[in-house]
Amino acid sequence: MSGTRSPSPKAPAIRAVKRPVLLAVAHGAGARTGANDAFLAFSRELGEQLPDYEIKAAVLNGEPSLETVVASIGADRKVTVYPHFLSDGYYVSKALPRRLEKLGREDARILAPLGLMAGLPGLVARNMRRELSSAQLPPVIVIAHGSAMGKRPKLAAEGFADSLEREIGQTGIPCLFLEEAPFFEEALPMIGADFSLIRYFAANGGHSEEDVANALKARGHAGYLSEPVGLMPGVSELVAGEIAVACAARHRLTA
Repeated sequence: MSGTRSPSPKAPAIRAVKRPVLLAVAHGAGARTGANDAFLAFSRELGEQLPDYEIKAAVLNGEPSLETVVASIGADRKVTVYPHFLSDGYYVSKALPRRLEKLGREDARILAPLGLMAGLPGLVARNMRRELSSAQLPPVIVIAHGSAMGKRPKLAAEGFADSLEREIGQTGIPCLFLEEAPFFEEALPMIGADFSLIRYFAANGGHSEEDVANALKARGHAGYLSEPVGLMPGVSELVAGEIAVACAARHRLTA
C-alpha cells in the first residue's frame, strides 16, 4: 500500500451571486452643497428595507448624476428604476427613459413613482395626526409644483388630495400650485394659521424650501407646515413594500 495519498477532488468554485440593482432616481436640486443629502439618506433607508437589492441613488440635476451612477453598473446587471417623483409626468415618462436609453440601459424597468402609490395619503394622514397630536385636523391645503408641460403633475396632486379627504374626513381639500393656476403665490395672503399645509414635494429642494417654506415664514405663518411628503417618516417602508410587491408580480409573470 503506497503512502502517497490521492489528491482530494477540488470543491467547485463558488461564484458570488450579484444582487439585482435598484436605482432610485430623483429630480435633484442642482449643485448646491448638501442639496441632495436627504434623498441620499432616504435611499440608504430603502437599502435597509430591501436587502436583496443593491441600492444605488442618482439625480437628474446635480450629483450623483444619473450618467455617473449608471456607468458604474455592469452591463450584465439587471436594473430596476424607482422614480422618487410625485407624478408620472415629463421627467418620469419622457426625460428619464430617454436618458437611460442614451446610456444603453433601455432594458431597465421603470416602476411607478411615489406619487402614484396608493398608500401615500394614509401615511401622510398618520404623520399629521402624530405631529398635531389630534384626531381632528385643521382644514388642509395641498401645495404642489404643478407643470406648464403637461397635466399629469396637477392630476396626481388632485388625486392625492381626493384620497387624503377620505383618510382625514374632510371634503374639498384645495390644491395650490407654483407653476399653474390656482397659484400658491396669489393665495398666500389668504392662508392663515388655522390651515394645515401639506408640501406635496418629493424632496426638500429649492421649490419646497425657498418657494413655499420661506415664503410662508416671511409672512409670519404660524400654522402647521408638513415636511415634503417624499421625506416623511415611513416613506421608505411604504416604497419598499410597493417595490417588493411589484417585483414579485413581475417574477410570477416571467417565471
